[in-house]
Amino acid sequence: MTARRSCRPFPLRSSIAISISIVAVIEGISSSGVVDLRPYFAGLPATVAAIIVCASGVAALLILQRRYSFCAIGTNIGARSLSTAVAAAIPFMAAVTLADVGLGFPPNIHVQLPFALAFYPAMGLIAQFALHIVPFTLLLWAFTQLSTSWPLRRQIWLAIVLSAAIEAAFQLGGAAAPGDGLTLLSAFVAAQLFAFGLVELYLYMRFDFVSMYVFRLAYYSYWHVLLPNVLQSAS
Repeated sequence: MTARRSCRPFPLRSSIAISISIVAVIEGISSSGVVDLRPYFAGLPATVAAIIVCASGVAALLILQRRYSFCAIGTNIGARSLSTAVAAAIPFMAAVTLADVGLGFPPNIHVQLPFALAFYPAMGLIAQFALHIVPFTLLLWAFTQLSTSWPLRRQIWLAIVLSAAIEAAFQLGGAAAPGDGLTLLSAFVAAQLFAFGLVELYLYMRFDFVSMYVFRLAYYSYWHVLLPNVLQSAS
């Protein structure tokens, strides 16, 4: 429906292999008891939820590439797209550092090394699939079915904005329990995640899914791994 990007052939086998690896990581973490995964999966068994999310996410990526020319891997992937993704994460790193200094995040929100090295790449992909890719696919498909008069680009941007709001609403709902005293922090988290989702999906539209994932990994590497496990330990 668009000719905006040129994609490499969809990596179905690689996607299945990565999904199996993610499910194995989630199963290992769940079995170890190191991290309580129940809050992340709304009460579903973690392994079952990971299978559902990964299968849905791969299917959504395939639909988005074949129907709407959103690339899983673009033909122009390289230093430019990946460095842009990393650079785009820097303002979010700075903002969350200032919020941590000024407002103070709970000390137990980070997973410690060495488990963090497996947990965050796996949960990053799960989050992208469940909170952005699958909703974006459903919304875009609905818009293109219900309104043929709207330009496709307008439908894409509307789907991006609504999809970006999902993770922000999800996190805000979980953080804003009555009496928790985190009103300002919850508002920051919601605003940060909404902007984060917009940038993620823009990178997906502009480059490919790999760039989108690298953006999240760069942010996680700083906020959840480098800052709590290295920088704060050294201070």
